Formats: sequence, structure tokens, C-alpha cells
Amino acid sequence: SVDNSLKKLTALSGIDLDTDILSWLHGEAVAVVGPGLGAGKAPDFGLLVAPSDQAKAAAALAQIRAVLAGQGVGLTQQTIGGATAYVFDRPVTDGVQPAMVLLPGRFIMASNPGYLAELVSHPGTLGATDDYRSVVGTGTAGNAAFQLVIRVTPIRDAIVGSLTGA
Repeated sequence: SVDNSLKKLTALSGIDLDTDILSWLHGEAVAVVGPGLGAGKAPDFGLLVAPSDQAKAAAALAQIRAVLAGQGVGLTQQTIGGATAYVFDRPVTDGVQPAMVLLPGRFIMASNPGYLAELVSHPGTLGATDDYRSVVGTGTAGNAAFQLVIRVTPIRDAIVGSLTGA
């Protein structure tokens, strides 16, 4: 059934998950949630990927933009961190207006252009962050295929804030 779903995705979007996306996702990837609430009730969030093939990542970004345009989603270009970023022309929900940029060695997608700018301004890798080192210490991620580091406080604060209306 997963195979059928992937075939439907390819038929609907023109994006082949294996060739167009997974082929350049062999590097480090980090999903992040911001420390506080974003412009809406949800916290800021993003995805950072160290592409293993920069040219394939650039081609995938162009294809994603074309698919979105074909579905009537307008993207505006903004300069963020000295690079051309692509931002949805309108929010998809309160506080969420997806934005993405491909930098040398990093593809970043964020919930809004402001958070994208914040993520772009922090160069480095997951292994260099205090959150990572506080869990792993001085070890490396070389012996693991997958690691998950979660800062619970921002998530808890977002849930409590949405329940209390704060």
C-alpha cells in the first residue's frame, strides 16, 4: 500500500520520491521546533538537511516550486541570509507561511520566513549544538543511523498555551 501511495504521489505531483528527494537526503537532517510560540498559536518549526548531492537538491527545489505553482500556490522570492529563499505568497494557517532556501551544504524549510532567517543565521551542525552535546556528550553520531533529540519545554509551553488561550 505504501508503494501504491508513492505511485499516486508521483502521478499527482510529478515528483518521484526516490529520485527527486531521497537521492540527496543522505546527510544529516534535523527537525526543529522553536523555543516559543510563533506568529500564530503553533510554535515555529523547521527542517534542516545537509544534502549529500547539492545539484540534486537544487533540481528538487526547482521541481517542488514547479509542482506548487501547478497547484496554484504562489511563491515569492526573498533574500534571506544572502540567498534566494522561496516563501508561500500567503499563510496556509495562522502563523504558518512556509519558506525554504538552499544554501551551500544546507537545505532549510521553515514554518515562516522569520524563523527561516533565524535558522539560516545559525551555521553549523546538530553535533555542535548544546542540546545535542548535553545528551550525547563528546561522542559522534557516526555509529547511529537515527537519533532524536527533543526539547520538551517549547512543545509543552505551546500545548499549555493553546489549551489556556495564552
